[in-house]
Amino acid sequence: MTNLDHPVLCYQQLSDLCAQMLQAARDADWDRIGPLEISYSSEVQRLDRLAVPPSPELRAKLADMIRHILVDESEVRSMVAQRMSQLSALASSAGTERKLARAYGGR
Repeated sequence: MTNLDHPVLCYQQLSDLCAQMLQAARDADWDRIGPLEISYSSEVQRLDRLAVPPSPELRAKLADMIRHILVDESEVRSMVAQRMSQLSALASSAGTERKLARAYGGR
């Protein structure tokens, strides 16, 4: 196992990426979230490949990091779901406007 493959470093990278996604969501920078999510998924896959059972001491440290990641992930999911609802409403509204315009001789 190289130093880069140490579980703490992997979880730290996950935490950093999740914090960046959360900040992007808070800033409504939706274009930035996609690439961050791809990096996040790659990091999860790298962590899965490690398959090194952590020691009890390491488990305690990782548990705190994981809790923090889960809180941030939950907030990101909530904000993305709200944005998706807004976009859905906009798309529905635009479709209704087109139907009305056709029905009543508009555009």
